Amino acid sequence: MLDRSVKWPYFAPSDRGLFILLASRMHSWHEALLIIKPETVLRWHRQGLRLFWKRESRARSQEPKFPVETMALIKEMATNNQLWGASASKVN
Repeated sequence: MLDRSVKWPYFAPSDRGLFILLASRMHSWHEALLIIKPETVLRWHRQGLRLFWKRESRARSQEPKFPVETMALIKEMATNNQLWGASASKVN
């Protein structure tokens, strides 16, 4: 990785895995980060957190969150009470 002839090297997932492996084998974790800028480590950490929470917050199933009866009641109320400001087409 250090022998690459680019100004800003791109760290592939395998490179990152290598750094994780090195960090787990060293007595102090900062010894493994001597060739990486702290901003890079922070960026990787933020990306990892984004991926984690994106996966955690996704819908567990394709079922609607509200029962069908509740949706039918909302549509009926919107149709019957158009002065409330909600049109029946917006509720769909």
